[in-house]
Amino acid sequence: MSIARQLFQLQEVDIELEAAEKAVSGIMHQLEGSEALTAVRSQLAGERQRLAELKKQQRSIELDAGSINAKLKRVEEELYSGRVRNPKELSNLQREFEILKANRNKLESRELEIMDQAEQVGKRVNFAEKESQVVEEGWQRQKEQLSADLEHVRAVLAEVTRRRQQLADGIEPSALNTYQDVKRAKGKAVVPVERGICTGCRIALSVTDTHRVRSGQLVRCGSCGRILYAP
Repeated sequence: MSIARQLFQLQEVDIELEAAEKAVSGIMHQLEGSEALTAVRSQLAGERQRLAELKKQQRSIELDAGSINAKLKRVEEELYSGRVRNPKELSNLQREFEILKANRNKLESRELEIMDQAEQVGKRVNFAEKESQVVEEGWQRQKEQLSADLEHVRAVLAEVTRRRQQLADGIEPSALNTYQDVKRAKGKAVVPVERGICTGCRIALSVTDTHRVRSGQLVRCGSCGRILYAP
């Protein structure tokens, strides 16, 4: 077998090898995590945090309302106890009583608003929890399939690597080095010759080079530097 044919076969195996390596890399990247699951978990965490904030506000309002109710009770007892007879003091107590009632009403209104918001957010939390569970179950199934795919592709990669090494061992080191150098520089190192033309750069070869290629010698295109191969 000519050196050019050996290098062409090696290039074909290298293409398989790169595809297998890319497949392994792609599957491993997918196994790092599900974007859909990350998104739904983020949404769920946000809704839970919002609900916790609303409940915290509600507890704060309840404490404030308790404090106001205690004050109202005290002022009301003082107001109707009969102990205060001074008109001015009675007027002040009445005004304080009305102010406290107004503040309590505001707190109650605010508490109702927060309770309504909490109810809505609670519904969103429940929905997000169910959605998260569905996505989680789907991701677990997908991971199982990806793991199976990864095992298969790794087996293919190992086989292609073995064939690549076997081919490389049968090629002269100098020719193999030339192939590697051209591959690094051009990407595709070996190109066929069609009708006396290099298919890598579409430049016509000399009659001498064409003859050398057909005779199986290692010839590089004088224009693009690729290794020429006669199918």
